[in-house]
Amino acid sequence: MLISINSYSRVIQQYGQEVADFMFSDVATIVQTELREPDTLALWEREVFILLLPYTDKEKSQLVAERICNKISAHDFFVGTKIEKAVASVGLTEVSEASLKSTIQKLELQHYQATKQPNSSIISE
Repeated sequence: MLISINSYSRVIQQYGQEVADFMFSDVATIVQTELREPDTLALWEREVFILLLPYTDKEKSQLVAERICNKISAHDFFVGTKIEKAVASVGLTEVSEASLKSTIQKLELQHYQATKQPNSSIISE
């Protein structure tokens, strides 16, 4: 699963990188509340997390993604003296017997498609 926040770039432009990084840190904390012991959360790109959910089928992964999106949408991000809202974009795929490279390419494409949506969105295969 790849997760990003649609308003991250706008927050950087309006308030600066440091403020956006605090927002990003809040997102990491929100995502971590949904993790189990075997799950792994890591920074994938500058503003994108990767979440690995071993021993989890596609349907259960979809439910985790929905809970994460809902928690991010409901969260108040304190930015200076203002409160910002955010929506998440999630690309979701199940690792198959295909090569890791093709799985990552599919995941990145789904995440890209999710970022083009105006609201929180989860794109899976």
